[in-house]
Amino acid sequence: MELVTDVGVRVYPVGRLDMDSEGLLLFTNDGGFANIIMHPSFNKQKTYEVKAQGDAEKAAALLRAPIEIDGYTVKAVSIEIINKTEEGGTLLITISEGRNRQIRKMCGKCGLIVKSLKRISIGDIKLGSLESGCWRYLTNKEVESVGKGHFTCN
Repeated sequence: MELVTDVGVRVYPVGRLDMDSEGLLLFTNDGGFANIIMHPSFNKQKTYEVKAQGDAEKAAALLRAPIEIDGYTVKAVSIEIINKTEEGGTLLITISEGRNRQIRKMCGKCGLIVKSLKRISIGDIKLGSLESGCWRYLTNKEVESVGKGHFTCN
């Protein structure tokens, strides 16, 4: 919250990232907007860049199938290996829900040790080159992409 004290209005975080993760966080003063982002019924996809140790190819195949975590069955929307090394690799993992530490737990079940995890998009909103600790306003197009018929910008 200390990162957005200069916004000029009181805003609240939309969702969360665990303490060991980084990346895109949204803040708003609009409860409807927050609900559309967070509620699973709206199916807002979140993409993460995951640097991990272990067999990335084998894990990617396992991550494409349903996995049980904490009594729930979860499944990645998409998995892409963007870099492979002898120690592991970097994967792009897209999910449509956001259970507690879901990506880390999914990777653990598939034999990967997560070294870093960064959320790079929520729906059509991309982190891009925004530096850590910085913020920007969403464009009207980004806000409209979240609402898709639920609300529009002025």
